[in-house]
Amino acid sequence: MPVFELIAAGLRGLHLAALALCAGLLIVGLLRGAAYPQTRLALLAALASGVLWFAALAQITVAKPFPQAQWIMLTQTGFGLVMALRLGFLTLALILPRWRLGPVVVAILLQPLLGHGAALPEPVQQAGALHVLAGLAWAGALPVLLLLLRDDPQAGLRAARRFSPLGVLLVLALSLGVYGQWGLVGGLYGLLGTAYGKLLLLKSLGLLLMLTCAALNGLRFARRGQILALRRSLRVEAIAGMLVILLAGLMATQQPGAHAVVVWPLPWRPVAWLMGDPVLRARFVAMLPPLALAGALILAALALLIWSRIGALVLMLAAGFVIWATPRVPLAELLSPAYPTSFQHWDQRRTATSLTAGRALYMRDCAGCHGADATGGKGVPDLSSSSFVLAFDGDWFWQIRHGIRKDGQPMMPAQPQLTDAEIWQVIDHLRANASALNIDAEGRWLMPAKAPVLRLRCTNDERGRATDLSRPPLGQMIYWGLGTTPAPVLHLPPENCAPPDAAALAALKGLGTASPLTGLLVDGQGYLRQSWDHPPTPEELEDAVFFATAMPARPFGHQH
Repeated sequence: MPVFELIAAGLRGLHLAALALCAGLLIVGLLRGAAYPQTRLALLAALASGVLWFAALAQITVAKPFPQAQWIMLTQTGFGLVMALRLGFLTLALILPRWRLGPVVVAILLQPLLGHGAALPEPVQQAGALHVLAGLAWAGALPVLLLLLRDDPQAGLRAARRFSPLGVLLVLALSLGVYGQWGLVGGLYGLLGTAYGKLLLLKSLGLLLMLTCAALNGLRFARRGQILALRRSLRVEAIAGMLVILLAGLMATQQPGAHAVVVWPLPWRPVAWLMGDPVLRARFVAMLPPLALAGALILAALALLIWSRIGALVLMLAAGFVIWATPRVPLAELLSPAYPTSFQHWDQRRTATSLTAGRALYMRDCAGCHGADATGGKGVPDLSSSSFVLAFDGDWFWQIRHGIRKDGQPMMPAQPQLTDAEIWQVIDHLRANASALNIDAEGRWLMPAKAPVLRLRCTNDERGRATDLSRPPLGQMIYWGLGTTPAPVLHLPPENCAPPDAAALAALKGLGTASPLTGLLVDGQGYLRQSWDHPPTPEELEDAVFFATAMPARPFGHQH
């Protein structure tokens, strides 16, 4: 990360820490019955750090000198408007001492609109706002409680006891944030294979440590008046809270895992067809209720540990028995080998040029063993079979780059001379070839092929409505050709939309289209579904549309 971006991230973290301290001072002030005079300094720190963060971020993102960059971001971006609102509410809290809590809460609730959350649906934004408010209020109250315990132990003890019920509400609000962040992280693969996901894991560990300390504080130390133990626990919890805020600041500088390149860190991964295999799915689902019961027993044992160690031991033994008695699925059936690139795929669109280049590379480097049509032979795998189509693009990328070995013997040589783009072109050609070899007698693709970039020259009412068949407008099914189409299908008649050019026709022929091509049906995702070498009848078109609707295409090999 460049130095200036690192400075901006640090200023963001400092700004969030100052907001947390403002919230903490106000909350603990209410709990002890007297406002803290230091709240004014915390508000000034939040204002100053907010202005500096905004200025640094504008300098990074807007290619203009100071202060023109800051003015452009302030007046022409949603971020600038929301930041101005936050600074305005903080200023309002500064000049209205008796009503500070409300403006500070509103300023904190604006946080999701200052990051990746601004692009999420409104319910997710609301959950994220509560998550941020709970996290900052919780983390900010801890150092204030710690100082109060040092200066006035009895007053600090009373405030800690009053803070415990509020802490439960904050924990519930924090859990809502998982709803929004899980969508950004990109599932399990993004969680383990991206910087954003790893930061979220560290943040979750920090929150878990804070939860553990909070449980001990409320259920044991504060209730029993153990001031020294309470101070130690609050110290650990406060340090964890500051680290969580720092990690949250770093996460905002990273690309969300759902959009980042996944580098898988493990030599295995869950099998892709786990939920698609009814037998395996049923066995896996049967494990969930007893494992959930075991988890509940373990949590109950941890809670009971405060009052009765014998009772907690009994519950732990019961949980162990439930786990032992649960019918298990062998790990070999749930896991399959994986590579660092397993969840990566080519981010370029398929074109006539890329398909031609991929075929040329395949014929040069691969056809000698696998055959011109990639159907293989004795001892050589068939790369047009369903096992190839269902494989991850990233697995094939790794195996082409590094080769395949079995029992220490090379089965397929590595291809270090190919660039990354060339390997992806070879994989794309193989997928196109597999689709072309799996077409039924009526011209339907049994393994639907993604249409290449195919721009038609249209006139009259069709001008500009659908020039690229690989990107149907508004997800609408498209038919190019003669005949009458059902109502939901966008019809592009040849008299208004000229046939594809020679290069596009060659690419389509390589994908298995009929020749001569008189009709082509593309679904709303841009997949080729059926072609004709004669003008189809209305019944044939209706059957084709019904088949494409009932059997939607799936993006084979794109697993992230």
